[in-house]
Amino acid sequence: MSDYQLNFLDRRVQYLEGKIQDWEKVIDQLMKNKSFMHALEVEEMKKNQTVNTDSSYIVKANYND
Repeated sequence: MSDYQLNFLDRRVQYLEGKIQDWEKVIDQLMKNKSFMHALEVEEMKKNQTVNTDSSYIVKANYND
């Protein structure tokens, strides 16, 4: 890649990182809002969450296969 392309990609990544940081602040505020969390039924989802007890699944160490 040329220097121009690398610089362009670097600027885009920095821009996206800034946007993510902005949204993280918004999400944190929404998570603190009990009425918002209740509207999403977060507590109900946590109660109904099932846990996968199947321990036979093994993740491959090498993803290049």
